Amino acid sequence: MNQKIILTRPLNLFINLEQYGSGEFKDNTSAIARPWRRLFQDGIDPGIISYLVIVQCSQLPVIIGCICETPGKRLLFFPGCKGRNLNARFARKRNSHSLLQGTVDHITLETTNHRRHITQVLPTGKRSVPLNLPKALPVDTAMYAWFGVTLQSLDFGFRSG
Repeated sequence: MNQKIILTRPLNLFINLEQYGSGEFKDNTSAIARPWRRLFQDGIDPGIISYLVIVQCSQLPVIIGCICETPGKRLLFFPGCKGRNLNARFARKRNSHSLLQGTVDHITLETTNHRRHITQVLPTGKRSVPLNLPKALPVDTAMYAWFGVTLQSLDFGFRSG
């Protein structure tokens, strides 16, 4: 198989996977490209990258998101939906809305101590952690609740075309 990846700055990935398709993915809009930004722009190994894709008959694939298992024992979830803006509903503390100005880049679970946080991307491109979430709760032996997703349908912000 002849795979080709070209990198430009700012991060645009041009990917050709032969029979699986080709296209351009931008780090601020695509769960496919955002994990690679950690490697190409930050020099941080994203670890094992797994894409969550639903393929329905005669429709375009739906990218739910991407999960990275980092060498530092963290799990990162990069959501694939388009409506990732942070707002006051994400915060439980008063006056925290001023910190919530960006879009969700990824949600982190530290597997060693079960701490969680949300990383945002600001309009300037800078990333920060505006929300440290409560520790993940155990749901079974060696299993912890990381985050939840509630959808009315797959058409809500996940379809790319």
